[in-house]
Amino acid sequence: IMYYIDYLSDVGIFRQQESWLNNKSEEDVKVVRFSNITGESSKECFGDIFDYLNIDVEDDVLEELMEDHSFGSKSGGREKGKEDKSSHYRKGKSGDWQNHFDDGIVEKFRREVASLTCLYKSLEWK
Repeated sequence: IMYYIDYLSDVGIFRQQESWLNNKSEEDVKVVRFSNITGESSKECFGDIFDYLNIDVEDDVLEELMEDHSFGSKSGGREKGKEDKSSHYRKGKSGDWQNHFDDGIVEKFRREVASLTCLYKSLEWK
Protein backbone atom coordinates (compact mmCIF):
# COMPACT_ATOMS: atom_id res chain seq x y z
CA ILE A 1 0.00 0.00 0.00
CA MET A 2 2.88 2.36 0.79
CA TYR A 3 4.29 1.74 -2.69
CA TYR A 4 0.93 2.56 -4.28
CA ILE A 5 0.56 5.79 -2.28
CA ASP A 6 4.08 6.78 -3.40
CA TYR A 7 3.21 5.90 -6.99
CA LEU A 8 0.00 7.97 -6.96
CA SER A 9 1.94 10.87 -5.50
CA ASP A 10 4.83 10.51 -7.96
CA VAL A 11 2.56 10.49 -11.02
CA GLY A 12 0.68 13.50 -9.68
CA ILE A 13 -2.76 12.07 -8.93
CA PHE A 14 -3.11 13.94 -5.65
CA ARG A 15 -1.87 17.20 -7.24
CA GLN A 16 -4.42 16.75 -10.03
CA GLN A 17 -7.23 16.31 -7.53
CA GLU A 18 -6.04 19.37 -5.65
CA SER A 19 -5.95 21.44 -8.86
CA TRP A 20 -9.52 20.42 -9.70
CA LEU A 21 -10.69 21.51 -6.28
CA ASN A 22 -8.74 24.76 -6.22
CA ASN A 23 -9.75 25.81 -9.73
CA LYS A 24 -13.27 24.50 -9.90
CA SER A 25 -16.34 26.44 -10.64
CA GLU A 26 -19.77 24.86 -10.63
CA GLU A 27 -19.74 24.85 -14.44
CA ASP A 28 -16.30 23.26 -14.84
CA VAL A 29 -15.95 20.51 -12.27
CA LYS A 30 -18.44 18.27 -10.47
CA VAL A 31 -16.85 16.56 -7.48
CA VAL A 32 -18.42 13.19 -6.72
CA ARG A 33 -17.41 10.87 -3.91
CA PHE A 34 -17.53 7.09 -4.26
CA SER A 35 -19.49 6.94 -1.01
CA ASN A 36 -22.19 9.14 -2.59
CA ILE A 37 -22.61 7.02 -5.70
CA THR A 38 -22.72 3.78 -3.70
CA GLY A 39 -24.55 4.96 -0.59
CA GLU A 40 -28.13 5.52 0.46
CA SER A 41 -28.46 8.63 -1.70
CA SER A 42 -26.95 7.10 -4.84
CA LYS A 43 -30.07 7.66 -6.93
CA GLU A 44 -30.09 11.37 -6.08
CA CYS A 45 -26.35 11.57 -6.73
CA PHE A 46 -26.69 10.05 -10.20
CA GLY A 47 -29.68 12.31 -10.87
CA ASP A 48 -27.46 15.29 -9.99
CA ILE A 49 -24.71 14.00 -12.29
CA PHE A 50 -27.12 13.65 -15.21
CA ASP A 51 -28.53 17.12 -14.49
CA TYR A 52 -25.01 18.56 -14.38
CA LEU A 53 -24.29 16.99 -17.79
CA ASN A 54 -27.63 18.25 -19.14
CA ILE A 55 -28.82 14.71 -19.82
CA ASP A 56 -32.54 14.14 -19.35
CA VAL A 57 -33.20 10.78 -17.74
CA GLU A 58 -36.70 9.71 -16.80
CA ASP A 59 -37.11 8.50 -13.23
CA ASP A 60 -38.08 4.96 -14.30
CA VAL A 61 -35.01 4.76 -16.56
CA LEU A 62 -32.78 5.94 -13.71
CA GLU A 63 -34.34 3.31 -11.43
CA GLU A 64 -33.61 0.61 -14.02
CA LEU A 65 -30.03 1.80 -14.46
CA MET A 66 -29.52 1.82 -10.70
CA GLU A 67 -30.84 -1.74 -10.39
CA ASP A 68 -28.94 -3.09 -13.40
CA HIS A 69 -25.67 -1.68 -12.07
CA SER A 70 -26.20 -2.23 -8.35
CA PHE A 71 -23.70 -4.15 -6.25
CA GLY A 72 -26.18 -6.99 -5.87
CA SER A 73 -26.68 -7.26 -9.61
CA LYS A 74 -22.98 -7.03 -10.46
CA SER A 75 -21.86 -9.39 -7.68
CA GLY A 76 -24.26 -12.19 -8.51
CA GLY A 77 -26.74 -11.38 -5.78
CA ARG A 78 -24.48 -10.77 -2.79
CA GLU A 79 -25.50 -8.14 -0.25
CA LYS A 80 -23.19 -5.21 0.47
CA GLY A 81 -20.72 -6.16 3.15
CA LYS A 82 -20.50 -9.85 2.20
CA GLU A 83 -16.95 -10.22 0.98
CA ASP A 84 -15.65 -12.25 -1.94
CA LYS A 85 -11.92 -11.58 -2.19
CA SER A 86 -11.75 -13.20 -5.63
CA SER A 87 -14.38 -10.88 -7.11
CA HIS A 88 -13.85 -7.48 -8.71
CA TYR A 89 -16.94 -6.54 -6.68
CA ARG A 90 -15.20 -7.56 -3.46
CA LYS A 91 -17.37 -6.18 -0.68
CA GLY A 92 -19.46 -3.28 -1.93
CA LYS A 93 -18.82 -1.26 1.18
CA SER A 94 -17.52 2.28 0.87
CA GLY A 95 -14.58 3.07 3.11
CA ASP A 96 -13.58 -0.54 3.76
CA TRP A 97 -10.09 0.28 2.47
CA GLN A 98 -9.48 2.00 5.82
CA ASN A 99 -9.52 -1.40 7.54
CA HIS A 100 -6.37 -2.32 5.63
CA PHE A 101 -4.32 0.70 6.73
CA ASP A 102 -2.02 0.40 9.74
CA ASP A 103 -0.89 3.51 11.66
CA GLY A 104 2.11 4.11 9.36
CA ILE A 105 -0.01 3.92 6.22
CA VAL A 106 -2.65 6.20 7.76
CA GLU A 107 0.01 8.81 8.58
CA LYS A 108 1.58 8.64 5.11
CA PHE A 109 -1.83 8.90 3.42
CA ARG A 110 -2.79 11.86 5.60
CA ARG A 111 0.43 13.69 4.63
CA GLU A 112 -0.16 13.05 0.93
CA VAL A 113 -3.80 14.19 0.92
CA ALA A 114 -3.65 16.91 3.58
CA SER A 115 -5.04 19.50 1.15
CA LEU A 116 -7.80 17.15 0.00
CA THR A 117 -9.66 16.64 3.25
CA CYS A 118 -12.96 17.56 1.62
CA LEU A 119 -12.54 14.46 -0.59
CA TYR A 120 -11.22 12.22 2.13
CA LYS A 121 -13.57 13.15 4.94
CA SER A 122 -12.82 9.98 6.82
CA LEU A 123 -9.26 11.00 7.76
CA GLU A 124 -10.36 10.99 11.39
CA TRP A 125 -10.26 7.18 11.43
CA LYS A 126 -7.78 5.17 13.46
